[in-house]
Amino acid sequence: MAKYNSNLPPDPNSTYVDSKAYPEHTRARRGTKSKVEVNDTFKVHNLLLSGANIPASLVKRAIDTYRSDFPSGQLWQFLVGMFKTQLKMNIPLNADKLLYKDINTDYRLSRILKGGYKHEISSNPDTLKVEFGNLNPQFRSKSIDGFIIEVIAMYFDFNSMESVSDSASSQIMPIKQTQKLSFELKAGKPGDSYLICLKLNGCIRDKILTENSARSMHIIETGRVSENGLEKASLY
Repeated sequence: MAKYNSNLPPDPNSTYVDSKAYPEHTRARRGTKSKVEVNDTFKVHNLLLSGANIPASLVKRAIDTYRSDFPSGQLWQFLVGMFKTQLKMNIPLNADKLLYKDINTDYRLSRILKGGYKHEISSNPDTLKVEFGNLNPQFRSKSIDGFIIEVIAMYFDFNSMESVSDSASSQIMPIKQTQKLSFELKAGKPGDSYLICLKLNGCIRDKILTENSARSMHIIETGRVSENGLEKASLY
């Protein structure tokens, strides 16, 4: 087993060995006599990984602005893998595969909106409008008597590696509300990749809860901004 031994003179090019099979001795450090080869597959993997980290960081920072102390689960690993695949396939970077993604899969939106939800998104070159039908959240805690939602639009320019975002929030509403909710947000510039995220928080007597079990973040639409508005992505 190689280890340092103070009884032998120091040599920066050698490793000191105290072996049961042989007396104390030194040997050349690995890689100093013969070149250590790194195969091409490993080199490509490292290039893809380092390249994927840049757009992944851009998207993660944008989401983290609205995530607060809500844990992101395996989001980072998902983003790196998504962009690594796109770089390997040599296709334009985009956020399309985030469609229907929960920011933390341990706290899915479907556990609160058990009956699902309906929404409509319309857009023009300047604005986008997001409307929700009758939401019926069901929380585990019976003391939760209200909820609040926030709609977030994020736009990514993967050429300049820049992002912008806009958001709008509802008032705190009773659990059993029947009104249609409508939000108006700024549109991104043509060529941007975009995502729209729904953030839902339970409330008790007008207090917004921070417990993870009472909140969720879910991406409801992704795609690309065109001259005429939003072009929605599809997973199918």
